[in-house]
Amino acid sequence: MAQGLFSNKMPSWSDICLDLRALAVFRFALGLASLVEIMELMLYHDAFLEKTGVCPVSRISHTSRIDLYLTSMVPIWLLLVTNFVAALAFTLGFRSQLSAVICWLFAASQHHRLSNCVEYGGDHLRSHLFFWSLFQPLGHAWSLDTWMCFFRGKCTVKFF
Repeated sequence: MAQGLFSNKMPSWSDICLDLRALAVFRFALGLASLVEIMELMLYHDAFLEKTGVCPVSRISHTSRIDLYLTSMVPIWLLLVTNFVAALAFTLGFRSQLSAVICWLFAASQHHRLSNCVEYGGDHLRSHLFFWSLFQPLGHAWSLDTWMCFFRGKCTVKFF
């Protein structure tokens, strides 16, 4: 590393080593936090997500944002189950990028739907972390993606 500091070569992204195990722990922790949040919403979805609950649609400040809970004709419980399955897939590293997109959409929708009633800084943080996880190689260590890739013989990355 010291040799690189005093050389005439400009540093590049290929000089940076990223420990994929740390990203795997991050993926697991963010997925578990989302699963807890979704299970709480499943218990109290009548109070928070229904149109007649404590967070009525009339209290939402911007209705022009993408909100799966408002624009969908699908029942709320089906959206919550879909969100739960996506968060479980994200936690286990199954189709990591796709599940991260779905989790981010649901986190942003939940943040938008509950923004004027029951919101705290963790909602902002969770939706931002899901957004930034879209650009990270979260499925490259300790994940079902890596395990399936290894056993198909398409990659040489170790999954442990």
